[in-house]
Amino acid sequence: MKDKNTIFKTLIEVTIILCLVLIAVSKRYFEFIWWKFFIVYIVCAIGCLLGLYMIIFKKWDFTFRYRILLPFSLLTFFSLLSFIWAYNWYKGFRLVMTFSAGVVPFLFILLFYQPEKYSLRRILFVLTFISAFTGFYGIVQYHHLCELLNKFSFNLLGIFLIKNPSAHPICILPADQYGQASPISTFGLSNFAAEYTIMALPAGFILLITEKRWMSLLSAIPFLLALYYLIISKNRGGYMGFLFSFAFGIGFIVLKFIKDRKVSFLSIAKYLVPSLAIFALFLAFHPSGKGAVSKFLTSFDLNHPTVQTRLHAWKSALDMIKDHPLLGVGIANYEIYSWKYQTEKLEKMTLATNTRVDKTHNEYLQVLSELGIIGFGLFLWLL
Repeated sequence: MKDKNTIFKTLIEVTIILCLVLIAVSKRYFEFIWWKFFIVYIVCAIGCLLGLYMIIFKKWDFTFRYRILLPFSLLTFFSLLSFIWAYNWYKGFRLVMTFSAGVVPFLFILLFYQPEKYSLRRILFVLTFISAFTGFYGIVQYHHLCELLNKFSFNLLGIFLIKNPSAHPICILPADQYGQASPISTFGLSNFAAEYTIMALPAGFILLITEKRWMSLLSAIPFLLALYYLIISKNRGGYMGFLFSFAFGIGFIVLKFIKDRKVSFLSIAKYLVPSLAIFALFLAFHPSGKGAVSKFLTSFDLNHPTVQTRLHAWKSALDMIKDHPLLGVGIANYEIYSWKYQTEKLEKMTLATNTRVDKTHNEYLQVLSELGIIGFGLFLWLL
């Protein structure tokens, strides 16, 4: 039985690691995100099928975590039930089918996977270095390093070794959807790349304070790469994620390590204080750092166009919630109703930029407007 359990846990671990790697390295022009979804969903589906085979036919004795299943099942059922009152049920159906291929394997892992210490350590290492790879590729784009890498015949997964690096799309700093040059890495949009890269920061810091000397120093590399990419990406969402991950995630983990006496406060401070000092100096005096600070401060400028768009989208969502408080407008139907509730100013802004507001840019308001108080309560229960 122990051998069966080991094989099953190894299967899940390999599936998780493959997904982390493929999300970072897979790249298809014009279909960046959806191509990543496609690749990862295939890996997840194969992993789940093999796992179910072991459970059903190999009689694997598993520990079932039923507490997670109940809120998830109720939220899923209510989301499907909202097709009845949704104006466009097909949009909800398409959304459910698109994301179920990823949600189901994730639920499978939560229900059945009880990782051991060394398994988590391996996953943490892969997460740290592969998410930093995303940042590294963005740095290559930002500083036009492809020609230099090609001179030294540097070939990482066939990405950099090309015949004419200066003319190849991956070697120039591409334009994002707003027409601005941006280090989009392998994600097509710096927002997504920053969100993925940012995982290397808390993960890398944990390895930095818990591993032995040489491994601790090695862990500093992805940490610094991710931090630098976060700065040059000039992404407000990435900055917010960085602050919250350190304020809450790192704080919680550090306190737990100190409480369990795995590391001392002094050993944490000797890494954290110099890192924060260097980071503060970089932000204060380096042009990229100053640009990052300026970009971050626009998050609090209520007159900034992107902030205005979000504020008006939130107002539209709140008006929608007032008219559909209990059940919402139906899953994935915010986009359908948004034209009815958008303010005059939001309409002018979208017409001027030839864009549309198809989401609230706030997950809580999105769920509340589409699934009402009932669905929102189930959503909070699941969290």
